[in-house]
Amino acid sequence: MKIAVCLGLEKAIAAETARKMAQSQQLLDDQDIKVFPVAHGAIGCVRTSDRHSAIPLLREADNGNVLLATGVPIDLHGYLDQRLTKIIQGDYRQAADLLTRLDGAFAAIFWDVQHEKLVVVTDTLGIQPIHISQQNGNLLLATELKAFGASGQIKPTMNPAGWGAFISLGFLISDLSQMADVKRMGPATVLICDGATGKVESSRYWSWPQSRPDMKLADVDTAEMLRVMQREVEAYAAHSRKGVVLMSGGFDSRLILAHVNRAQLDYQAMVLNHPEQLFGADARLACRIARKLNCRQIEVVAPERDYYASKSYLEFLLMNEIAIPSMNLYITPHVAHHIQSSMTSAWEGLGPGFAFAPAYPLPGGFATYQADRCKDRDSLHWQTIFSIFADGLGQAMYDDFRQAFTDDISQYADDDFGVAKFQMSSQMRRGLSISPLMVYANRVLPFTPCLSKAMWNLAAQIPRGVTAHHQLYLKIFAEFFPEASSVPFCSGSKFFSYRSFTPDLWAWKKLGQALGKCRYYGRRLGRTPLIGSVLRGMGVKSSDNKWTNDLLDTVIRQVSPDDTDLNADTVRCLQQKTPPFTWSTRLARRMLFYRQMWLWIMEGRLTPKNLDTLLARRRL
Repeated sequence: MKIAVCLGLEKAIAAETARKMAQSQQLLDDQDIKVFPVAHGAIGCVRTSDRHSAIPLLREADNGNVLLATGVPIDLHGYLDQRLTKIIQGDYRQAADLLTRLDGAFAAIFWDVQHEKLVVVTDTLGIQPIHISQQNGNLLLATELKAFGASGQIKPTMNPAGWGAFISLGFLISDLSQMADVKRMGPATVLICDGATGKVESSRYWSWPQSRPDMKLADVDTAEMLRVMQREVEAYAAHSRKGVVLMSGGFDSRLILAHVNRAQLDYQAMVLNHPEQLFGADARLACRIARKLNCRQIEVVAPERDYYASKSYLEFLLMNEIAIPSMNLYITPHVAHHIQSSMTSAWEGLGPGFAFAPAYPLPGGFATYQADRCKDRDSLHWQTIFSIFADGLGQAMYDDFRQAFTDDISQYADDDFGVAKFQMSSQMRRGLSISPLMVYANRVLPFTPCLSKAMWNLAAQIPRGVTAHHQLYLKIFAEFFPEASSVPFCSGSKFFSYRSFTPDLWAWKKLGQALGKCRYYGRRLGRTPLIGSVLRGMGVKSSDNKWTNDLLDTVIRQVSPDDTDLNADTVRCLQQKTPPFTWSTRLARRMLFYRQMWLWIMEGRLTPKNLDTLLARRRL
């Protein structure tokens, strides 16, 4: 479900605004839109994958109370259906209390008709996205950013700090969004808005536990962590016992599969074959472990040809709203293409990947993190940005982001624990969560275990050194899931095995190293004028094909050099460039593509209904 709330406008205007906001978030024609007029405003929603849940996540009481939950809430201490029934029959105080007892990735909206108050509660880690804007006494809330542009109350202009994070880190931080005057609500937040006065009160209901830097591997209560995870899996099963486990050869999906297996759920495995990476070793290992754990149905899917110039990629951009750079991704977009509503639910390893492994692998606090992950002013990325955007805007992106970044990290200790918390609050919450909660959720229920308060009261205490090199994971599999540890693991293009020597792993490693060198020299030679022309004459495709596809060219041709946010000379130069491109030209084309697509989506000029129109222009 996606939500849209408008408070502070005249009732008829608010109802129409909420309807437009909801409609802008509708991806599929069969997704129903509902609007509930309330005192001083209106609440709208789009029914998406919540239709697959056995537990109604949209409820309306006879007295006019309204309750909506986006994402997939779970109850580890009782029955979710009973708790939601109690909430809808009570008042805003009870809702504010009971909703904080839920877990999972969710955001809930409750309207108390008697007291004319709105309650908004976000999940413990703030994983489920919900955005907010307060302007001139009016309150707007929505699951997706494009709803604010559709409201007619906010002009979709770029937020320099948000775009600076997009460029420097590849994901947003803190409460930033990429649209000016719109913020993302924080984690574990209870917001109460008085519809009559517009007064807003906000509080937090959970905080990080005290870290334990002296903890050793033997001190970790792995049995309790796994009990919590099993309880989460069973709680998700209350929504649906049917689904697909998105499998890789790594640790996260295997741990989920083992728990789903123990819960005796009706599931199938989906494996993306990635032949260019270690000759498909990851997919082979994923299939082997799925068979080992008696998975009855395994679907191996292949990447779509010319994906980055396809309608599937355009749909992916619509769903994730250009919140992350995606043209250099492989797994996430191609998996999204194969997610179908008939699967009902999809199990995703977002939580385990941070609970049982390091949120950030290197020691050294934020100085190390910035040098490793944060692009600085002198980088080619930023120099390219300064050349693309109008005088002052590129600089504002850099300066505003650096200030926001400095303010954000100042809230954390300058050590491994501080960096881990920052990563949880930024990359996990703002980047990696996009796949299940903004993309997959359009068609299936995204089941994301290991996001509960009980889990993070345990996991947040563990120092990086205990989880580094997958040693906590290896201990867990050896002690609790020996049948799942008999097949080697593939994580981050590295192999892990309990055996001292495995012939097939040794061969994959050597072949992978050789392939990497061949690709490196192939790229270098392919960019030289003489050898490159010979290779192209022989039909050898350039490794830069994703930068030169028809869709990318089409979008860049349609960028207006007169756009006041852009540097007209640079735009015209890029529109006249022909392959082979330098690295700076490829970066510039990519960033111009992202910005233009974002603008079209936020302005409502690119919608699910006119994707074919854009594709038809590719060869005109």
